[in-house]
Amino acid sequence: MWDMDTAAEESKGKISEIEVILGRFDRNSALYYRMRLERVAKELAKDASRFDLYDDAAVASDRLGDHDGAILWMARKKKAMGPGSSGKQTGWYRYYANLGTFEAHGWLAKGGSVETIQQLDSAIRHIEEAIEMNADAHFGREIYQLETLKWIRAVKTGQTVQPLGEWVVRRIQDPRPGSQKMSTQKAVTGFLGLVKLGNAWESVDVFYALRDFLSRRRDGQLAHFASLRAKELEGEGKVTLLGHFEDGYATEYPGFRPEVQQTFFNEQEFKRLRRDADAGQAHRQSFMAMKLTDGMHPDTDETFWDGYEEYAYSDIRSPNIFMLGRTQMALMVGTVLALLVGGITTLVFIVRWAVRRRRMRVTR
Repeated sequence: MWDMDTAAEESKGKISEIEVILGRFDRNSALYYRMRLERVAKELAKDASRFDLYDDAAVASDRLGDHDGAILWMARKKKAMGPGSSGKQTGWYRYYANLGTFEAHGWLAKGGSVETIQQLDSAIRHIEEAIEMNADAHFGREIYQLETLKWIRAVKTGQTVQPLGEWVVRRIQDPRPGSQKMSTQKAVTGFLGLVKLGNAWESVDVFYALRDFLSRRRDGQLAHFASLRAKELEGEGKVTLLGHFEDGYATEYPGFRPEVQQTFFNEQEFKRLRRDADAGQAHRQSFMAMKLTDGMHPDTDETFWDGYEEYAYSDIRSPNIFMLGRTQMALMVGTVLALLVGGITTLVFIVRWAVRRRRMRVTR
């Protein structure tokens, strides 16, 4: 989704992968979005040429669960921009990106019925148009949003029982001429973007896909954290769109092989860090609620965050979680080479010693 918060979040720089998996990123309340919607609606009534405000209003509506209202705001934006795209490239790109996203959200919220799958087809077409206009937007993440929507369609129509990660690998691994080739890192970044800037924080399928791609990158511990988040969601009653685990999510990539003792440690560490992440969110929400109920909003009040103290998140105790696959592989190769060199040196020493003793016996 594209609104004023999207640009602000992306300008902050890269948030670590484990922080996204744990939920250490900002999420806002319904009151926050209601107040923004009320404000931008009044501003658009005065000046209908503020195209960015249509995006703010639409995203706020979508965040509040009013997906039809979000789509209506996009229709108003289209009318305001008029025909053609000269000088309005960014406006049209965001129009298609947001409209496709809202259509998908609305279709899923209403049950994702095959009988109404034309709404999902419309969403897919609009996301494709957005990517055609700006393939590098969101640092290329929309390609993975598009493939996720196509996977949902294939699952709903009975065309696949593949898990999301496997579907994406097979779909993008051999790209058509001119398309963007998939890499494991781009896939990880793409799905993390769906979590942080989309609606995937509570998606079992997306977190299992993250597990698979992190495993392919040989980050076993980090993959385990993504898997634990998926299992946490299942424990809360969330379900995969596949409707079962036996044919996909129980299968793990070769890179997903944390040691037994590390597995136990990760599970305890994950629970501790998730409690801490939720506490951090509650800390931020409590401060915001006090200011919002007083009529203040960060969009319009420069003093909104005065007096706020950042929550002191606890440290992540396992350094192994941060070890990228290349680092792990380098350590393994270095260890093996050291053992080989040591073994060869020892063997040479033994052979030379044996030869020397034999010569000494002969000379006697």
